[in-house]
Amino acid sequence: MKAGQLDRVIEIQRMTTVVDDYGTPTQQWAKLVTLRAQKVQSSTDEYIRGAGATDETVIVFRTRHYDGITTAD
Repeated sequence: MKAGQLDRVIEIQRMTTVVDDYGTPTQQWAKLVTLRAQKVQSSTDEYIRGAGATDETVIVFRTRHYDGITTAD
């Protein structure tokens, strides 16, 4: 892959649990890594569900390998 095709900057985040000042655990997104990426595909789908009509946008990026990234990130 040519580096010139990596024309986007994306940030990969991971859900973490932190304890606030009151001792309550809360979940927050924490920055894992910032990568250069290429936008491969983008699509929007509309669904009718129990909560009503919703839109989902899916964007596919291509990046260089970074060890430790999972589908949960």
